[in-house]
Amino acid sequence: MSELSLEYQAELKRYNYVTPTSYLELIGAFRSLLSKQRGMVTEAKSRYDVGLQKLTETSEQVAGMQAELVELQPKLVVAGKEADELMLTIEVDTKAANVTRANVTIEEAAATKKADEAQAIKVDCEAGLAEALPALEASVKALKTLKRDDITEVKSMKSPPAGVKLTMEAVCIMFEIKPAKVAAPDGRSKVDDFWDPAKKMMGDSKFLQVNPTPNPSNTPHPNPSSCRLNPSPNPNPNPSPTLALSPSPSPSPTPSPSPSPNPAVALRLR
Repeated sequence: MSELSLEYQAELKRYNYVTPTSYLELIGAFRSLLSKQRGMVTEAKSRYDVGLQKLTETSEQVAGMQAELVELQPKLVVAGKEADELMLTIEVDTKAANVTRANVTIEEAAATKKADEAQAIKVDCEAGLAEALPALEASVKALKTLKRDDITEVKSMKSPPAGVKLTMEAVCIMFEIKPAKVAAPDGRSKVDDFWDPAKKMMGDSKFLQVNPTPNPSNTPHPNPSSCRLNPSPNPNPNPSPTLALSPSPSPSPTPSPSPSPNPAVALRLR
């Protein structure tokens, strides 16, 4: 303190008197400055401690993550290989899917064409059915006019007309009656003949009672293999478009070499 007083006197040419009061004020200022500096140092130390703690925790976390990364490294390699294999599989499946899509498109076009053809056939069949239903109704009405005597008359024919044979052949096919094998006209082979089975069928007492009112929706369909591609010739050059039964005109008095059937048995066949 004395040294500072001497410097003060040398520079300013003034004396500095140290009194008890000024000395106490100096001590108070020093204490205040010391307390302030201690606070700043303590605050800085606290910040350094917190930073050091964070650095330590971060270092520990980094070390843990490095260890975990080293542990997961083989799994990452395996996962990478699996991903590559999956990409190859996806590429192959994509190519197969494209081929399948192309095939499906072709099949869809073919199916659409078949559906259009089936629709056209359906329309044609419906038109044919609409045309055939009136003839069917007329046939049912004519069928109800048949009597046992008419059947006996047809059955007694030894050499029936071709139209009668063709009609009975159709009836046998409808009732799924098998034909008999007879010698062909050339004598070299055998052909189907429905006349003898038809006579046996007509000999049944319940023949006229079988399906007196046929229903097209309930009529069983015969086996297609039983229908011949080359049926017996029809003597009528302009046949009716469907099977129908209708009364024929009165028989002519001109004698015939073979007995003619009853007018109610006259048939028109497709």
